[in-house]
Amino acid sequence: MKKISGFLAAISARLGIRIASKAGGVTSSESAMTKPDLSDAESLGADDRAALSRFLQAVDAMRVMHPEGKLRWLSELLQIAIEEGLEVGDYAANLDLDNSAVAIDVLALGPVLRGGPGLDLIQTTPSSDKLRKHQVRLTPKGRKLIGEMLRHLRER
Repeated sequence: MKKISGFLAAISARLGIRIASKAGGVTSSESAMTKPDLSDAESLGADDRAALSRFLQAVDAMRVMHPEGKLRWLSELLQIAIEEGLEVGDYAANLDLDNSAVAIDVLALGPVLRGGPGLDLIQTTPSSDKLRKHQVRLTPKGRKLIGEMLRHLRER
């Protein structure tokens, strides 16, 4: 089972929805959300709108930092926050993404973004036992952002 599934389960429980998937992994093409039926906008109750609003505020906390950022960056940042200290390839496997794409995104979330300064949300350190591998961790700025996102998600 992919590790991101645990995070999605926690979010779905918080929002009062169920996310179903094939083979334990969740991807945008495979996921099916149940309760509430969103066949029309009218079916959203006040609690559902409030939960989605909190989620949007949490996502906006990152979007404000870099308006042209990729949604994939958010997935990667959340996966890193859930389980710090893994290597880039581990995060790529957990999120079912290509290693090279995640490696490039780690630079953007870290020190370098298109030749300029990156978002400085994560840092990499060389692995003690593998010369070419690096472990990924949140920076203080990254911890602050995750804290802000969690604050929005916990609001009632």
